[in-house]
Amino acid sequence: MFFFGMLASKGDQARIIRTGVTLAVVYYALLTLVGAPWQVYPLQILSAAITAVTMGVAITFFQSYLPDLPGTATNLYSNASRIGSTIGYLLFGTLATGFGHRTVFHVCAALSLIALVLMYAYRHPSVVRLGDKRGPDSSPIAG
Repeated sequence: MFFFGMLASKGDQARIIRTGVTLAVVYYALLTLVGAPWQVYPLQILSAAITAVTMGVAITFFQSYLPDLPGTATNLYSNASRIGSTIGYLLFGTLATGFGHRTVFHVCAALSLIALVLMYAYRHPSVVRLGDKRGPDSSPIAG
């Protein structure tokens, strides 16, 4: 976590997060190939790297969208993370019961790949400061 935090302070946070999502695609794709429990253990290194990126860099990335409201950005990230985890647990149980664990990992790899494609297609908008009469596209807001 500290390593990714230091990297984020020196460089492009979005690039680091894209790297984490790329690791997630690889991790879930490799989990689809696992045939024995011991094969999961080495893959946990990738899982740890994904966690370090998402927990260490993503909060700062969210805060860059609302620089005047870092508490609000952190709260938004925290709530979205908890809701996503809850939905993920329910979805995992439903898919695993109906289709098996391997299908869950295929779905996770596919969703991670979709997220990665969206991240490459998306660009960080201009930051809007409180009291600024301009929108994210830097055009004046009517009113």
